[in-house]
Amino acid sequence: MSLPNYRTPTLALLGVLLLSAPASRAITITNTVTLNLSGVSISNDGSGGKLILGNISTPVAIPSFAPSVGDILVTSVSFANGDSLKITGGPNVVDSSAPTYFSSLVFFFSTASGSYTTNTTAVTYSNLVGTALPGFGTSGILGQALMGNLSLGQSVSFSGLTLTSTITGISGTPSSATQFGLFGGRAGNYEVVSAPVPDTGSTAWLSLAVGVTLLGLRARKPERVRS
Repeated sequence: MSLPNYRTPTLALLGVLLLSAPASRAITITNTVTLNLSGVSISNDGSGGKLILGNISTPVAIPSFAPSVGDILVTSVSFANGDSLKITGGPNVVDSSAPTYFSSLVFFFSTASGSYTTNTTAVTYSNLVGTALPGFGTSGILGQALMGNLSLGQSVSFSGLTLTSTITGISGTPSSATQFGLFGGRAGNYEVVSAPVPDTGSTAWLSLAVGVTLLGLRARKPERVRS
């Protein structure tokens, strides 16, 4: 008597299970945030450069999310009150093998525990003045870093930006991201540039002049002769 052959049914069942298993797929997570730069602290790094400390003052609450490896983050950032952030090239005291002048800025999602790593692939600036920082990288918890070499005295400024990043790794068991903020690495200087305040006096005089002109034109308009 031969033993029953379980091989074929077992393989067939395994194939059905594999086909029916849900396939994991990356999703795009979009966030739009406004950061207030008025509370940031700019300090010396002890080696001729400056640090921007905004990890305490700038974070804002965002809808909670927990990304997976492969997910894409699209984050649109604007600065409150129409302000701009200006970065000037400065010394790199972290890596002596790097070029002399170096600047970095890190936008981050904060979680209560664990960490994610990201790879930023694209950055679009709003109202960019100067030369854009050329390098993008990974830093911080869900960090989206901008890094680049600016010559001494060379600077860039912008009023916001949109970052596109991909989650490349997960360390530990991180909780969901609930806040978004920024801090800055070493640069020659950081400066918060306030939006110009409209000159209300000049605006009022202009409005008055236009009004008087219109009244004068109306007064000079000839009357129609009635038949």
